[in-house]
Amino acid sequence: MSDFQIYARSMIMSLILALSLASPNLPMAQDKNQEIDRLKVQIQEENKLSMKEIDVLEPELRRHLQNKGHGDTVRALVHNSLQNGCKGTCLGEALRTLNRSMSKGLTHKEALEMVTGQMRQEMQERDRKQLKWSDQEFGERIRTKMEARLIERERLHERKMDRKDMKGMKHQKPQSSGGMKR
Repeated sequence: MSDFQIYARSMIMSLILALSLASPNLPMAQDKNQEIDRLKVQIQEENKLSMKEIDVLEPELRRHLQNKGHGDTVRALVHNSLQNGCKGTCLGEALRTLNRSMSKGLTHKEALEMVTGQMRQEMQERDRKQLKWSDQEFGERIRTKMEARLIERERLHERKMDRKDMKGMKHQKPQSSGGMKR
């Protein structure tokens, strides 16, 4: 072996060692990728969607799993969405809305219930009024109504906290002014 080959081999080994020490999350990233791939296959097989339709959802699937979401929640959302006529762009919006709801503090179960509940309400309104919405319009309606519900939920929580603070103030003893008596 020539000196150059020995040098090159030692450099490669040093680089591999440095990369393995510098990126301890590499195995975790590989696990996440495998989890996403498994989830995509499950969704595709359970709902007879094309891989192209599934690939469009990948960024939101990844975001969901990074936010401590569960694959079962996504699978349930996809199933419920498709049953309610929400596909394509609407399905993407539903998943995005699920993720936003979780980022606002809802658990994955609460977020799923809220999104699917809103979806059913929109379907009932559409059917009752005999409206024709595109997938995009349907998804936007779900998203905007959910955002309004989340804002209202935050306001209610703030009011509750304000009331709690006010009750705490009522029970405090009045403090003296700190001045000297003459």
